[in-house]
Amino acid sequence: MPLYSYKAKNLKGEIEKGTIEGVEKNNVYAVLKSKGLFPMDIKETSNNKVGFKIRLKKKVPMVYMYLFCKQFSIMINAGVPIIQTLDILIKQEDNELLKSTLKKVAEDVHKGVSLSDAMKKHGEVFPNILTSMIEVGELSGNLDRALEDVAKHFEKENSLKNKIKAAMMYPVFILGVAIVAMIFMIAVIVPKFISMFDAIGGDLPGITKLVLGLADKFKEPLFLGEIVIFIALLIWIFNTVKKSKEGGLMIDSLYFKVPLLNKEFKKILAARFARTLALLVASGVPIIQSFDVIESVINNKVVSNGIENVKNEVRGGSNIARPLDEMNIFPKMVIQMIVVGEETGTMDSTIAKIADFYDEEVDSSIKKLTSIIEPVMILLIAIFVGFVVLAMILPIFSLEQQLGTIM
Repeated sequence: MPLYSYKAKNLKGEIEKGTIEGVEKNNVYAVLKSKGLFPMDIKETSNNKVGFKIRLKKKVPMVYMYLFCKQFSIMINAGVPIIQTLDILIKQEDNELLKSTLKKVAEDVHKGVSLSDAMKKHGEVFPNILTSMIEVGELSGNLDRALEDVAKHFEKENSLKNKIKAAMMYPVFILGVAIVAMIFMIAVIVPKFISMFDAIGGDLPGITKLVLGLADKFKEPLFLGEIVIFIALLIWIFNTVKKSKEGGLMIDSLYFKVPLLNKEFKKILAARFARTLALLVASGVPIIQSFDVIESVINNKVVSNGIENVKNEVRGGSNIARPLDEMNIFPKMVIQMIVVGEETGTMDSTIAKIADFYDEEVDSSIKKLTSIIEPVMILLIAIFVGFVVLAMILPIFSLEQQLGTIM
């Protein structure tokens, strides 16, 4: 029987998690609604308690989501009915996952289900920020504006990701060169010295024995396979630990502890937080629901724990700024501007200014991150090459000393 795990909000606005077994995925949403729950995320899981299964999690690239929202907004603004708009978008969609999901959404809309409810059934494809904005757009009658605003958000998110990827290309290239150089030196260069070392005789230095041992290992056909299996095992262990509550919290907390990088990471977080909150508040999304969306956008367990505390404080009558400040994550400027927004009743425009400021700061932050990573990578390569060269030179010095003693 299929088993589905879900994350949903109850009538009090509290988050509930659980599983449902024995129903089709299309009916899970209806079952939860009948229980007074409003699904945020529904995922198929496994009934097996023993063993593990490797699953490739597919996601729709941000650029496709941006184009979808932009085109949807244009057609709705032109007066094209939602059902007809969906049919047109399905025919011209290139991404197969988005295309197949839109077909299911269109079927539900044809049956009378609202667009937001139909899309919430597919939380693994449509982000929370999109379904929340569409829900508000339907209620306010400004669906085209809501889609246009969220399209701009996706465009900026895609731009940020591309900047980070571009900044990391050079360090990754350097790392690749280092790995190739390491394999070449140990597998090709070092063996050429072996016969000379045999002629020298005597006890070789420890680091020379280590490098020669690695060279011998590279002659074994299964060695590279063992390395691949070892790396795959490390990745699996890392992902397993990251998915656990304690392990994920520990790994995510490291971003805030790395010297020199933590400040830049906080600026990137501030940009995403402010941009998302500004969009949701300006669109009329309730503040508690807005923070639910921000959790999924930022996707960091340390931030999620802090935001859960913020939501509890706000439910108890607190303002937003104080519990946000207690998180000790966002820069003081963000907190001060939120204080101003709350006191003047201009939260949407004030946070939008913060978002614009930190969007510009992100560019310089990414450049700083790159400038820090590049010399570190070069230093690591130099250390490795120096280690191998030293291992090859020490026995030669030893031979020279022996010859000097004899003469």
